Amino acid sequence: MKIKCEPEKIKKMLAVTEDLMRKANIEIRDTWDGYEGENYDNIHANGGRTDGPKVIDVQLVRDGVPRLKTEQPYTLPGYKSQGYEVIRLLIPVRRVNDLDVIIHEAVHFLQHTSEDMDKAYFNLESQTVEDYRKFVDQQLEQEAHFVQLLYIDEFDQQKIEKKYRAELKMLLKAGLTDIGIRTDVIVFAKSIGVI
Repeated sequence: MKIKCEPEKIKKMLAVTEDLMRKANIEIRDTWDGYEGENYDNIHANGGRTDGPKVIDVQLVRDGVPRLKTEQPYTLPGYKSQGYEVIRLLIPVRRVNDLDVIIHEAVHFLQHTSEDMDKAYFNLESQTVEDYRKFVDQQLEQEAHFVQLLYIDEFDQQKIEKKYRAELKMLLKAGLTDIGIRTDVIVFAKSIGVI
């Protein structure tokens, strides 16, 4: 089921995501020049031009987990990040009002990726703490989950039980400068039901 997401809403969501990524010192792919900038995605659909429209679809799905689905990745001379011909944010109907989940998927769209990173990526195998820790310890997932938590802390605090708010805020602040603790922060947030 495809929903029509107004360009202004997409633009705002991406701007918030970019701001949080910068705050966390997470690299934004060099093939992204902002919503109003050159379009290094959709190259084939735009006849090889970079001044064509950005095509980012948001689709509601009945089941499953939220995810970014990209198709036809390609490299561009002089850039280290990939560009994508087809970009879809797939959001289960039950999560459509969870903006933090949409921000998480937007991080996956905006973060630096390469063919090697995509090949090394693995899905969550089980819901054990050990498997979850390994899963979120991957750079791509660690960055997306950390920004998701920053979003919740800044814009959606009702998702955090009051008794944990100060502790999570302190951990997130520490994680801004100490990348080495981010996986622990994410696992803690999962253990208290935030994500």
